[in-house]
Amino acid sequence: ARLRQSEQLHRYLVDRSPDLIYTLDAASRFMFVNERFSQILGYDRDELLNLHYAGIVHPDDLPQAERAFNERRTGTRAARNVEIRLRRKERTHGDDATRTIVLSAMGVYANGAAKPRFLGTYGVCRDISERKRAEEIISYHAFHDQITGLPNRTLFRDRAGAAQQLAVRGAVHRS
Repeated sequence: ARLRQSEQLHRYLVDRSPDLIYTLDAASRFMFVNERFSQILGYDRDELLNLHYAGIVHPDDLPQAERAFNERRTGTRAARNVEIRLRRKERTHGDDATRTIVLSAMGVYANGAAKPRFLGTYGVCRDISERKRAEEIISYHAFHDQITGLPNRTLFRDRAGAAQQLAVRGAVHRS
């Protein structure tokens, strides 16, 4: 009875987590996803189970996703805070078709044999989409006039400084 109660509590905590929690098998297919996947990405659990992770990753983010989702390291060497965009199942109410997450993952191994056998990957993702949008808005307002929306002096100075640094580097390399 205690074991069953402990398992129910564990399942409740995992499913109610504000983070996306998953496990992948050795072939990088989802073996478990918590309820948050449905809430954030719009997929039913059954749609994700046995699906390769690349099926939900934005194509431009596949290189860094490959390293993070296929993580085999454990402990302090495992992937931490890798930023990746995941594709939502559908666009709704003008919402963006992607969600930006930070992913931390580690390899899972079967112990007991002379050499531990790789079973797959365990990962936790945090949705940072709202934070990213807020940062973009702040950045835009820092470099554009509030009334006209045109670039301001700060942006001009920033770009002029960057161009000057590139020119200096180019002159150094030609010397």
